[in-house]
Amino acid sequence: MFRRSLDSPIETNIKNLAQQRDFHGNPQDSTLEKTMSANENRFAPVIEELRQGHVPETALPTIREFVVHLIIRTKNIRQGFVEAAKDLFDQIGEAIPASDRKKWKNRIKKAARKEMRDPKWRDQMRYLSRAQRVLLIRSLEKGMQEIDFRPILSGLFNTFREKVDLEGAAHTGHINALTKAIAPEPRMKTISHLHWQSVSYAPHSFILGDVGVFGRSEGETIYRNLLSAASGRIEIVVAPISHSVCLFGTSGEIELPSIEEINENSAQLSRELFLASRSTDREARYQAQLGKRAALVAETEFSDIVTDLLPSE
Repeated sequence: MFRRSLDSPIETNIKNLAQQRDFHGNPQDSTLEKTMSANENRFAPVIEELRQGHVPETALPTIREFVVHLIIRTKNIRQGFVEAAKDLFDQIGEAIPASDRKKWKNRIKKAARKEMRDPKWRDQMRYLSRAQRVLLIRSLEKGMQEIDFRPILSGLFNTFREKVDLEGAAHTGHINALTKAIAPEPRMKTISHLHWQSVSYAPHSFILGDVGVFGRSEGETIYRNLLSAASGRIEIVVAPISHSVCLFGTSGEIELPSIEEINENSAQLSRELFLASRSTDREARYQAQLGKRAALVAETEFSDIVTDLLPSE
């Protein structure tokens, strides 16, 4: 096992890997662990067939379900959502103090006017004369023009951020999503057009990263985590299922990636670790690449979101 946090690999039994207490919720409160085990037992014979190079026509629905399940089940995904939320919060926190004061004032003015149209305000203001109402509104608007709301908003946002339990929210959301469906139908549809093939290679060819499955859409030039932002029809899915066998889902006649390309993407898109059937200089080189592209949302994508939300002066 090669980890980002360790200089040297650890030789271990695979039964000891990826163990986390109540990762799928407390068994006393949730049946998800039993559901996962039952489906793993159902997937196992199909995976064995794939490792033998067989892709039975009758197994295609199960293969698609297995691939989608791998995409959404991992700790990689759960941590990815937490990391993405933290990155977005950080960028918003930095952008508020530098944002456009006039735009904030205009937004707050519009919000105040909308609030005053609420029946509870109208009922109170109808006891005032028209001149008094105009004077009150003008006074409020003048006060808004003189106040710099950015420090107030920044303080409110920081208070909100401190109270949000991102890890807890990601844990609960992930469990709820898996409980609802171990392979959601909308995601099944995104790969329903692919043709599947299981290809055997020489022993020790592949590392097995915690990203599990990755792919590429039409028009894209690089592989990515299939839960990251994307546009277009999926063109290829890559799923190493042993050190010498890789499952591919392809749309039409597409050149398959090389072993080196598969391993580099597996390492870069993984967040914490990968497994390998040997330890050589090659695996050490992959370890140096661990996590380089593990983020579900690129920093530039967040920057664009924040810029649209909070344009600077």
